Amino acid sequence: MTAKVKDLTGRKNVGLPLNSLLHQLNSVLRGWCAYFRPGVSNVACQCGRVA
Repeated sequence: MTAKVKDLTGRKNVGLPLNSLLHQLNSVLRGWCAYFRPGVSNVACQCGRVA
């Protein structure tokens, strides 16, 4: 998870438009939350909408 976020926010993506970057990050974070939601309480996994 952290590797994907670091990859998306790394130096190679500096030129990406913010909207595109947030869309990609949002997809990764939603997928992570959906995967872990059954085993984690709602308090621990409060996924908000980024974009």
